[in-house]
Amino acid sequence: MTKFKLFLSYQRYILPYLRKGVLAFLLSTTILILGMATPLITKVLIDYAYPNRDISLLTLLVLAGIALFLMRKALGSVSSYLDMYIDVDLAIKLKIKFYDKLQRLCLRFHNEKQAGDLLYRMDEDVVTVTSMITQFISISLQTLIQLGFLLFICFKFDWRFTLLALSGIPLYFIETMFFAKKRKEIVEKELKMESGIRSYLQERVPAIKMIKSLGREKFETNVFRNKIKEFFLITRKSHIVTFLNTFTDSVISTVWLAILAWYGGYRVITGVLSIGELLAITAYVTQIYGPVMQIGDIYKFVIEGMVSVQRVDEVFSGKSSVEDAPDAEDLKDVEGEIMLKNVYFSYTPDKPLIKSLNLEIKAGTAVALVGPSGAGKTTFTDLIMRFYDPNKGDIFIDGQNLKKVTQSSLRKEIASVNQDITIFTGTIKDNIRYGKDEITFDKIVDAAKAANAHEFIEKLPDGYDTMLTERGRNLSGGQRQRITIARALIRRPEILILDEATSAIDPESEARIHDAMIKFKEGRTVITIAHKLSTIIDSDEIIFFEEGEVLEKGKFTDLMALKGRFSRFFEIEFGNFRHFSERVSQEVMRSKRYDRAFSFLMIHIGNLGKISSQIGEENLNEVFLEIDSLIRKCLREVDFSAKYHENYFVVGLPETDEKGACVTAKRLTRSIGEHALSGLISDIKLEPVVGISTLGKDAKVSTDLYLNSKKMIEDKVAGAYDV
Repeated sequence: MTKFKLFLSYQRYILPYLRKGVLAFLLSTTILILGMATPLITKVLIDYAYPNRDISLLTLLVLAGIALFLMRKALGSVSSYLDMYIDVDLAIKLKIKFYDKLQRLCLRFHNEKQAGDLLYRMDEDVVTVTSMITQFISISLQTLIQLGFLLFICFKFDWRFTLLALSGIPLYFIETMFFAKKRKEIVEKELKMESGIRSYLQERVPAIKMIKSLGREKFETNVFRNKIKEFFLITRKSHIVTFLNTFTDSVISTVWLAILAWYGGYRVITGVLSIGELLAITAYVTQIYGPVMQIGDIYKFVIEGMVSVQRVDEVFSGKSSVEDAPDAEDLKDVEGEIMLKNVYFSYTPDKPLIKSLNLEIKAGTAVALVGPSGAGKTTFTDLIMRFYDPNKGDIFIDGQNLKKVTQSSLRKEIASVNQDITIFTGTIKDNIRYGKDEITFDKIVDAAKAANAHEFIEKLPDGYDTMLTERGRNLSGGQRQRITIARALIRRPEILILDEATSAIDPESEARIHDAMIKFKEGRTVITIAHKLSTIIDSDEIIFFEEGEVLEKGKFTDLMALKGRFSRFFEIEFGNFRHFSERVSQEVMRSKRYDRAFSFLMIHIGNLGKISSQIGEENLNEVFLEIDSLIRKCLREVDFSAKYHENYFVVGLPETDEKGACVTAKRLTRSIGEHALSGLISDIKLEPVVGISTLGKDAKVSTDLYLNSKKMIEDKVAGAYDV
């Protein structure tokens, strides 16, 4: 669609307001016509009332002027109200349509856009588009009508004077077109940069805790300063162009009016015009300058406003890659059987992520998806939720092809809990029942109890009516995650998807949730993206993903006995953590029984993310093995260690008090920090942070050892603890 057709297509939005718009237009036009009578009154005063000393005529003309003024004000008030009503109501409807369209566009669209940019389009661009829709036709017609009346009157007075007055118009239009093109280029950059700054702030402000913990306040301020300076340069350029445009307009109009003043005086001196006629025609010619300037302003407004029209239309005309088929039916009688047949999927054409996937998950089974990062586990669950459609192949639930069922009915039967916690501003009660507004309060409490959230909610001053701030910041991470779990459980779905759903929850609460969900899971299909040992072992079936393919599947003991890819991944990812945790429990019991010291170390490698970005996640496991080997070399024979989770390692130190643990911690920190990694990244040094916990001093049970050590690491990273 061409820009002109796109512009005209948006004028259809004014049709519902046609009656009010026509009335406002007629009132405004009447005001303009009444305003044209003022120079005629001036002519009659100067040519007849004053020379003839006619008091009656003078009184009549003054009263006529007052009447015209009052009529114009009254009509103007009504016209302004109608214009305001149309503007506000249309802006509201366009914003609602914009937001509704955002809700219906697929995840692929949202992943390609910045949230701040979309919000800027809804706030600023929609307002600009509204102004174009409501003002273009009415102002253009009013301007043409006003210009036509003025030209008619001026030609009646003196056609030669009028032609001279019109001779400067082409020069003005040439100047207007030149500056309008310059302004359009600048406006495009301004909008893009301003929406970029909004996106930046929207991302950074909620992350202030992380920024402070890493000591990046000055860095962030400098980045923002540079963005603002860049925006200032664009804005300054915009103001310079506007100033030059205004200055050129003033020069053209001043020279134009000066020539007209000389020629008008010449016509009076030669007896062609009277003084009253000169004043009247000069006033009308001066009024001609107004609509001429208005035509130029309309042109510039349309040129610049088309930038916003295109940005808004990108959303309005956006096509979702996932849409209900015309003959789509509701998903019915769901039991939870899932089948994938020859499924291929990729986010970009040249990088296939899911390849030739054939898989069956029986109804009522608990399945653990295991594999390295980027293997396609989350994408697999997104395909089941139908956030995306496969490039090739089909997915079935209970024999019903997902492409032939409605998305709304599909998602009523599936609930998911992600590691990215989503909490809305509102009460705890509203957050839990989100999507199930008709649910009773008793059901809300039952879901909260199952998620181990009821106890902490009851302790809050307002209980379930406690207002949560933006993103639930007045709750801890674990509390927020328990609310999201309760939100999923209250839907009582036949298929439940858990993506590291208990990552922010302490072991004790996790154990309670695990016990409560055993009953909930009965008869339901549960798919868990597994990051913890207990989840993997307790699953009915393990599906091992690697590079978008299912390499192995089966029960834990069978896969470990197979000594294949899962077994190797398990050893690398979890090490002998199961044996480690059992050994810790034994040492805790032995320490209490025989009053012997026992200390615990947790080692966090802070820059593994940077290393991963350089060598690729597929090579990260080799780094884990190298670190694990390095730790073992620094320990005594009685000490034991294991990889804990992601970039954490743990060490047990039997018969070692706090002082001895500090010595070992320093030795490990120095040894790991000075070690040069082999292979692709020999120039990068590891950045270890060690947390220490000693049984009896700051820990009573094994859970305390983990929590206290991790807390010390967090304090060290945040700079609240002397490293």
